[in-house]
Amino acid sequence: MPAELSSIRETISQCNAEEWDEIVRASLSGILMNHGFVVAVEEAFENQARFAHAVVYDDGQAVACGSFCAFPIDLNLLADGSARRITEILSKQVPSMMRKKVVFCGLPVSVGAKHLAIAPGARHEDVLRTLHEIAVSLARREHAPYIVFKEFPAGDCPKMDFLQQLGYRRFSSPAMNTFGRRFADIDAYVDALRSRYRQCVRKSLDKSRAADLRYERLTDTGAILRLYSPSLHRLYEAVALSSTHRLELLPLSFFHSLARHLPGLVGLTLVYAGDRVAAFNWNLLHGGVYHFLFAGLDYDLNPSLDLYFNLMYAEMDQAFRAGAETLVLGQTADDFKSRLGCRQERRFFYIASVGLVANLILEAAGRLLLPEPPPPPIHHVFRDPDPPHPDRGHLRHG
Repeated sequence: MPAELSSIRETISQCNAEEWDEIVRASLSGILMNHGFVVAVEEAFENQARFAHAVVYDDGQAVACGSFCAFPIDLNLLADGSARRITEILSKQVPSMMRKKVVFCGLPVSVGAKHLAIAPGARHEDVLRTLHEIAVSLARREHAPYIVFKEFPAGDCPKMDFLQQLGYRRFSSPAMNTFGRRFADIDAYVDALRSRYRQCVRKSLDKSRAADLRYERLTDTGAILRLYSPSLHRLYEAVALSSTHRLELLPLSFFHSLARHLPGLVGLTLVYAGDRVAAFNWNLLHGGVYHFLFAGLDYDLNPSLDLYFNLMYAEMDQAFRAGAETLVLGQTADDFKSRLGCRQERRFFYIASVGLVANLILEAAGRLLLPEPPPPPIHHVFRDPDPPHPDRGHLRHG
């Protein structure tokens, strides 16, 4: 075939960082595929997952790069409703049936982003064949019955659907919530809302003022490393463990590694109740895009202070003030985020089986375990249907 594969590297540090990031830039794949981000994930999961990274060349030119990992998951976490009840019974009767090692073209971290970049003009069919062969080889080595290419926006599907010719099935992931309007700050945003939505936001902000909540965003790496302690990390664990669909539980070392490898880009937004950190959110700002990453929450204080809501409003304020053009708020709490003014962008993943038994299970139970997500809610929250020009104001709460 025309495309030739470079040596597959077992660690991302063995890959040329400049070459890797140039492919990411050319393909507009975003900061979550940046060499430094991959390093942070790999360092945190070195004892839980096996990694492989590849760069594909065409006539000596690097045209694609991708990260793979072999990672054990509980298939029961993927199911909903009646399917979840069935899988829970199976998990109790035959635990090994629902606990499987899976080879991902992607990383074991739930950020709703792909970790495959293909440069414009590359022969994507040749690239995908090459990467499929890598995935199959890794799956056989790791005795993994399934291969998953994740998470791709709808705009990538015309090219990524070629995987279906290689034996993959396409499924839908939860939608990504994005916000595309620009404001000077949270006050300007609130003023632009229709009355019913404005009242809801102000109700939470009133609780913030009454409790004298204080907000801060740290971007200094040293300050973040000093502050983010095991006690704070337990707030993240409380949120992660409450999630219905949890692929992973990130260790504290991941967040420290993230701050070290993406200095100045990573932020930690904190909500203080008195001298106590009651909530926080990790974020990443790059190229005008502000990513809401992982939150921590004191659930004892949440009901009385609307901590989750006020944390999100504080993050929006930080993003607006930083001049972000797009806010990426994640794949959960769709109704709430739609009421903020977010729109939902679909995500897709592709699954192939390795071996006859795995193929029979995928054919028989694939749609049961991985049903189509319900249509995202739609709310018309702004008075002006057209995005307003940024104006000036001041954050009054906190």
